[in-house]
Order: sequence, then C-alpha cells, then structure tokens
Amino acid sequence: MPSFSGTARLLPSPLESQPYSLPREGLIARPRLLRDLDSHASRNLTLLSAPCGYGKTSLLATWRAKAAPEAVAWLTLEPADGNEARFWGQVADAVGRVRPSAGRRAAALLRARGAATDAALHDLLADLTSAAPLAIVLDDLHVIDDAECFALLDYAIEHLPPGVRIIAATRADPPLPLGRFRARGLLGEIRARDLAFTADEARQILVQAEGVELADEEVGILVERTEGWPVAVYLTALWLRDQDDPRLLLGELAAGRRYLGEYLTDEIMASLDRRTRTFLVRSSVLSYLSPSLCDAVLGRDDSAEMLRELSSSNLLITRLERDGDWFKVHGLFRELLRLELERDENCGVVELHRCAADWLAQHGFLVGAVAHAVDAGEHEQAAAIISDAWEELLDRGDGETLLRLVEYLPLDVLLAHPELAAGSVFATYIARRPLHERLHWLAITARSRRESPQAWSPRAAIVASLAQGIGVD
Repeated sequence: MPSFSGTARLLPSPLESQPYSLPREGLIARPRLLRDLDSHASRNLTLLSAPCGYGKTSLLATWRAKAAPEAVAWLTLEPADGNEARFWGQVADAVGRVRPSAGRRAAALLRARGAATDAALHDLLADLTSAAPLAIVLDDLHVIDDAECFALLDYAIEHLPPGVRIIAATRADPPLPLGRFRARGLLGEIRARDLAFTADEARQILVQAEGVELADEEVGILVERTEGWPVAVYLTALWLRDQDDPRLLLGELAAGRRYLGEYLTDEIMASLDRRTRTFLVRSSVLSYLSPSLCDAVLGRDDSAEMLRELSSSNLLITRLERDGDWFKVHGLFRELLRLELERDENCGVVELHRCAADWLAQHGFLVGAVAHAVDAGEHEQAAAIISDAWEELLDRGDGETLLRLVEYLPLDVLLAHPELAAGSVFATYIARRPLHERLHWLAITARSRRESPQAWSPRAAIVASLAQGIGVD
C-alpha cells in the first residue's frame, strides 16, 4: 500500500469534534424519569425512543450531571460516524475520556489501517470487565444507518460485562432485535408517552423558564392541545411571556382555532425583531454556528453579539461548550427556520451554501465544506475540496470518509477528476469493502482515461497504475 503525501491540513470539523461536547442540563429535573433511568441500571440497553423535541438529550444530560464523572461515557453521534470503524473508534474514545485505562488499545486498533473492528470491540469489552459501573450514552443514534455498526452493537449489548450498560437516545427504533432483548430482560424503554410533559412539569416550565403563571385548568388545556410535547410546551411558554392576555391564546387553542403548526411558524417568527429573524432564518443553512462562520456566510460583523443574545434568551439555541464558540439551534426550530428561508425566493440560498463551503474549506472543515458545495450545486467546487484532501485521508487510513465524499459527485465530474476515482480504489481496499466496489472504481478510472484524457496529469497516471495493481488483490 503506497503512502500519499497530501498537503491538505484536515482539522476536525464541527461534525467530528462536537461529540466531545456535553449538552447542558434540562430546564427542569423530571425526577420521575430520572428514577426510570436508575431503575434500568441492570438492563444492558436502555432505549429512549421518541420524535424530535421530546427532551431526550436534556433528560440524559440532567441524569449524567447527577452521576459521578467517571460513571458516564457520552457520545453524541453524527452522520460522519456512520461506518463501523469510526463508530466504534468514537465509542472507545468516549470511554477513554472517563476511564483513561480503558479503550486505548481498541482506539489504536481502529485507527490502524485495515484493522478488524470486531477484534477492537473484543478488546474494548475486555477492558471494561471488572471495572466500576459505567453507562455508555449514545445520543442521536438515529443518524447511524450502517448495518455493520448495528450488527456489532447487537453483539456488544449481548456481551457487556456486568455493571456496564448502554443508553441510546433515538428518534426511531434502531434495527436491533428489541423483541429478543425485551424477552431476555436486557431492554429498558422510555418512549414518547413517558417523555411527554405532565401538567406539573408543564407548570414548572412555564414558571421557572419564562415566569408565566396559569390556573390549573389553563395548564391542562395547554398539555391537552400540545399532547405534552415538551418543545411545543416550551415554545408556547416563550410566546406567552410576551402576551398581555395569555388566556386569550389558550382559549383559542382549546376551541381548536389555533393549530400548533400555525403557531410555531407564525407566532414565534412574528415575535422576533427583524434583525434577529433575518439572522436566524439565513443562518439556518448551517448545522452549527460560530461567530466567524456566520459573519462570513451572512455578510455581517455582529454574529458574536447575536449568538450571545440568542443563547441567553432561551430561544432554542445553545452553546455547545461552556466557553466555546460553537452553537447549535434546536433541530425542530431549525427545520421551521429552513421552511421560512425556502419560502423567500430572494433569499440567495445558493450563495449562502457557496459561502459556507468556502469558509469551511479554508478552515479545514472537510465534510461540511463538501456538503455545502453540493447543496449549492457547485460540484466542481466539491471535487476540488476532495482533491485537496484525498491523499491525506488515505495516508491516515480513512477510506470510509473518502468513499462517502465521492458519492456526492456525479459521474461526469468523477471522469474529469481521475485521481479521485483511482484514490477510491485504495479507499475500498483500506475500508475492506467488497471486491465488486473496487472493480467499480477501477472501471470509472479506465473510462476516465478513454473519455477525459485531457484531465490526466502524470500524478493521476501514477495513482491509477498503482490502483490497478491492487484492483484484484
């Protein structure tokens, strides 16, 4: 396997680095659910399964804050973690952050080119044997769709050492044999019906978070109309705090003249001043926000001030680290903002994506840069970003990321960039992909030589020749 001397400096992207940040605690403690989490301590898997906005992450953050620091290993998953080696490498790193003596060997194995993931998993489980109790939290498990990840997760759940448990938060049930786990007493479950606010919890949110006081009957109306959906209760509280007569709104909710979707899209947005609304709507193209990124993409110089104001106003935007520069908008609120952006024909969404791609590429954020370039329809820009980075990706043994990135590119662009097709042959070898995938990329490389000879540099020819050598190895 040759070594490639790439010149790109790949810094961790927000997608890659944020799993190391811990979300803040919920606004209320919810002791009944904390007791449920504790009562499942003997279960190998505790599953929190509910749609967006049910407070899964906040509940787990509150629970974690009450535990000993070394008792909880936290991992917030991202789509970039969607291959088995990266997934289990992230798990091993999360364990190593709270148990320095555990996970090191597994993490090293998973970083080694061509290492077997199942062997690394066995090492990780062995490191946890006879250790103090440990909960491994997998937040946002729904972003993972790799079958091999779940096959190994199934094995891990079945073979966890005593005292070790996995807690997974997800928007949909994962492809795991939950029925079998349930029958064997391995599964604890907390679902939407459990996470829905009771009247007492809704009252706490109204009073503690926003200073809104309502009669019991009015709180009951709110819970009934929102079905206890926590984010809806909270958003309603945000609006009620600024109303002269909150009971008028509640009366309309009770009479069915106000619908939750209408409220979320109209009332919250209408309550924002123009400066704030413009910032939130235009920045909704970004998964994560930082002052310098927002300034560059939005063409302004006050993003640091805006982010501080929004974070302190409880408007569903949170700082990812206590003193850090990265922020994240709540998923549901961001979806609403994106809908607002798409309704504006003059919003310049393509230019927003293009600027985001430029900034992220300049700062070494590879995954985000390519994604935004593609969203802007700039496939050549995406190819150029990958071309600057593919050699370093292969040098560090990250074939999976390269394969995921080249999938963004249409065939005509790949034919014009033969080094990417040839590099993908090596990526399939590193990632231990099936032979037919390697042959697929060899065929694209050969077709490029026939149809796009002008794109072939001496460097591309050398890489293609080396790729041919491992094509059927």
